[in-house]
Amino acid sequence: MNKRDFAPAVRRICAFITACAVILTASCGDKVRVTDTDQLAPPEIGETIAVMHTSRGDIYFRLFPEDAPKAVDNFTSLAEDGKYDGVSIFRSERNYLLQSGDYENNDGTGGKSKWGKGFGVEISSSLHNIRGALGMARSSDRNGQGSQFYVVTRGYVSVSYTEQLKDTDPDLAKKYEVNGGIPELDGDYTVFGQVFAGFAVLDALNSVETDDDDKPVSPIYILSVEITQYSEDMPSPETPAG
Repeated sequence: MNKRDFAPAVRRICAFITACAVILTASCGDKVRVTDTDQLAPPEIGETIAVMHTSRGDIYFRLFPEDAPKAVDNFTSLAEDGKYDGVSIFRSERNYLLQSGDYENNDGTGGKSKWGKGFGVEISSSLHNIRGALGMARSSDRNGQGSQFYVVTRGYVSVSYTEQLKDTDPDLAKKYEVNGGIPELDGDYTVFGQVFAGFAVLDALNSVETDDDDKPVSPIYILSVEITQYSEDMPSPETPAG
């Protein structure tokens, strides 16, 4: 997901066609992993989670290894190796997403996977690009996932999208209607995690002043990503809708 992979024209692709493609198969023929994961369920005590310590505060993520095993393995391994320590959030596109994870160049042009080469998109029937979704950024190559990731910040979707989707998948229509997100990305990008606490921090990071390329004028950073287990003394789960 290079900066210009999300061209305005792409965003205007018919939402109904996108939704149907996700339901049946990923848009470029990737096999969809069918699971019963509840993306918005709170974490269980002892569940492995990720805590992203940023220059504006902490964001807590559930991870979904059953839905996206390679992406979760890659992300947790890089985090534990310290690759994300001090990396910049080089893209903060207001009401759209944050992008980071380029531990080589800090500008969206680098960042290798734990294997030193790209790996393929993983699509799950249960995970979607709602607000707070954690996904793998990549180049135009569907096997080009490396270390970069994004977090969806958009808190709305168009009424026309949800109205069209109600005829084919009313549950997914409701999911987007309530939580917002970027359904245009479904079927093309791996979703492997979900924010469950720290939405105020997410919004603060997405509200900074940026230049014309959505790069923060004053740098914002990920201090570290901690892979740990959820415990009772951690923040209570929140929902994307607040």
